[in-house]
Amino acid sequence: MHSMDKKTEFSKPKDLKNWAYETIKKWILNFDLESGKQVHIESIAAKLGTSRTPIREALVKLESEGLVTAIPRVGFFVTGVTAQDLNKLLELRELLEGYAAEKSVPFFNEEDIKLLVKLQKQAVESVEQGNFTKFLEIEVAIHSSIIEHSQNSYLLRIIDSLKDLTYRERLLSVRSIENVRESLNEHKEIIEALRLRNGKLAGQSMRKHINRVQKRILLMMGKKDV
Repeated sequence: MHSMDKKTEFSKPKDLKNWAYETIKKWILNFDLESGKQVHIESIAAKLGTSRTPIREALVKLESEGLVTAIPRVGFFVTGVTAQDLNKLLELRELLEGYAAEKSVPFFNEEDIKLLVKLQKQAVESVEQGNFTKFLEIEVAIHSSIIEHSQNSYLLRIIDSLKDLTYRERLLSVRSIENVRESLNEHKEIIEALRLRNGKLAGQSMRKHINRVQKRILLMMGKKDV
């Protein structure tokens, strides 16, 4: 995680609004901008070497996505992640991804399954090496593969709309080594159900996994907002 206090060299593109949006969004998703803290337009403009306008426009867009909150005559604040937010998100993920896992089975071939097994092995190795960034990348790849194999474009769009919130939730999840280790075992169960071509079991395994992640994260948070 990079400190926002450190000066960073930036190569400015022509589209300053989109660049400012992507940069600030990355800081928020990675918790480099602390939840609940005010986003000072002047300081970010100075840091990025731009005027206030693209920063303000970027924050307005981020507000529409729920990543910042605007308080009239005060300013913009980074939206915190509450226990209630996590509950809602993970309940929705349990429903949607459980369905995706169940429906994906007919569309997985032998090579697809082998790739999942390979990814699972790499995930275990990453955790053994203490490389949780790599573990997260692999976890996303496993879940994405299952979702995409559901062959449901409507479902894909709904889940894609949650990707930023899900990314923040996943960053929180790797703060608990217990959660990471349990997730490895649960991923193995999901992949085995897919290998057996058992849609019902695959759906149950995915729902159980996300439900347990929910309980572990809330326990880790102590039901506090972050």
